[in-house]
Amino acid sequence: MTAAVVIGGGVVGVTSAYYLARAGVEVTLLEQGDIAAGSSYGNAGLLTPSDSVPLPAPGVLTKGLAWMLDPESPLYIPPRPDPALLSWLWRFRAAANTRTFEQHLPVLQRLSRLSLSLTRDLVREEALDCHFHEGGLLLLYRTASGFREGQHLAEYVRRFEITSEVWDADKVRARVPQVREDVVGGVYYRADAHVDPAAFVRQLAERLPRYNVRVQTRTEVLGFRLKGDRIVAVESTRGDFGGDVFVLAAGAWTALLARQVGLTLPIQPAKGYSLTVRRPSEFPELPLILDEAKVAVTPMGDRLRFAGTLE
Repeated sequence: MTAAVVIGGGVVGVTSAYYLARAGVEVTLLEQGDIAAGSSYGNAGLLTPSDSVPLPAPGVLTKGLAWMLDPESPLYIPPRPDPALLSWLWRFRAAANTRTFEQHLPVLQRLSRLSLSLTRDLVREEALDCHFHEGGLLLLYRTASGFREGQHLAEYVRRFEITSEVWDADKVRARVPQVREDVVGGVYYRADAHVDPAAFVRQLAERLPRYNVRVQTRTEVLGFRLKGDRIVAVESTRGDFGGDVFVLAAGAWTALLARQVGLTLPIQPAKGYSLTVRRPSEFPELPLILDEAKVAVTPMGDRLRFAGTLE
């Protein structure tokens, strides 16, 4: 039987372990902390085929340069003499053009739709109680210029079969009465969904032993043992784990670990911020994006999560 070692206990690692095991592979999952302790713990929980727009969009550099030096902006990059960061920024600059943008958007859209479909299947097949809802996503605007940009983007992505509805301020307030009076309108994307990401990952991980997956938490990967040009084992704080297939899904640590076997991955780790509060009474089962501020507001059962900023 083929043996696989999966490194990382976030959504990618846990789902990879699940599907490998269902395919008849003997799987060991290693996680340096606890399951869903990284981004899977505190992210916005959005499953959004509508948000398939590549980050390096035409014109984003003009806005991004102003953002990058402001710690309170949606995208902040602390200045530092880091050759890997400079290389990444140079690649980002090269990708911020219309041709590359239009090549990548449909690829990201297909990936997003498949991700949503697989999430739906997993929730149903494994009976996951993770507040999964398919009720769409509403982008809100406080300025007329922001609202025009939102409508322009919505019209543009229709070419890629991403449909939407434009709501005026009255329709927004009828659906979400808690919004401020200065909201001028919104764009509603019906095909999107949301989930409690930590509940999804943790509950799926709890199902893994049913499929004979060995889950090792509090196990830090230190390196790899090679035989010629092949990895034969992972070296960790709890000994070595041999295998035929190795899945590197370590999030922010992926590039660092890959470097140990001679792979240079153009990945820059990023940090997001979120705040989770008690959900106000009668708040609808509808996630919001405060688009000018780039803040997501996601209902998760009796809680409400605000998530934003990329550092």
